[in-house]
Amino acid sequence: MATDNGTSKFLTVTKIAQACLIFAVLVYAVILYVVIPRIDIGVLHGDPLLITMAQVFGVISVIILAAGFLMPWLVSKMPQPDTNMLFAAYIGRLVLFIAVGVFGCFLGTLGAGWQITLPFIAASGLSLIITFPTGKKWGKGF
Repeated sequence: MATDNGTSKFLTVTKIAQACLIFAVLVYAVILYVVIPRIDIGVLHGDPLLITMAQVFGVISVIILAAGFLMPWLVSKMPQPDTNMLFAAYIGRLVLFIAVGVFGCFLGTLGAGWQITLPFIAASGLSLIITFPTGKKWGKGF
């Protein structure tokens, strides 16, 4: 994929989108670790259902993260992927990565402590940071 004017516009758009999502993960963390602890909402601390939900969400998150990291490889194996396919796969990858952070935020609002929510938030944020688009990565198909 050559780095022409259209590709550089796609790269700029993807950088902006991914930076916004990284900021969203930071907002999740602020809400969970600064705002919610100041509000007594009487949630389910230590509830077995909450622990089971955290375990299920953890397994689903591992699958989601693996799918997100494998997506470029899967798209590259398609016969002649065009720019639209690559861009759609890129957006799908972002959605998968941010879903992991949403799981952590959801568990946190139910009363899960930082020991449970932090891995979700960290995995989401780190996945977004690791896959941040650069010209070199984008030229290879992201």
